[in-house]
Amino acid sequence: MGAILLAVTGLDPKPWEERFRAIAPRRDIRVWPERVGEPGEVAYACAWHAPHGLLAHFLHLKIVFSLGAGVDHIVVIRICRMCRSCAWSMPTSTFG
Repeated sequence: MGAILLAVTGLDPKPWEERFRAIAPRRDIRVWPERVGEPGEVAYACAWHAPHGLLAHFLHLKIVFSLGAGVDHIVVIRICRMCRSCAWSMPTSTFG
């Protein structure tokens, strides 16, 4: 099972980490920037205002979850180019 990355800025990620560990104690949960480990092991990202371009370093991401309402803080084009998970539903012109 791939690792879960918490990539949060502007908020304390500790409460999120505690909740994740409580409901999934056997999962490998990593917190950016302190405990990222090997980027190739990260399969899931839970983000809130992650720095622009950060998620592009995680080449094996399967999905990115927004930890808040809205997804404006997630740069969709970069995600699509990495994993192609949502590229099929977006017009080609979106990629410029």
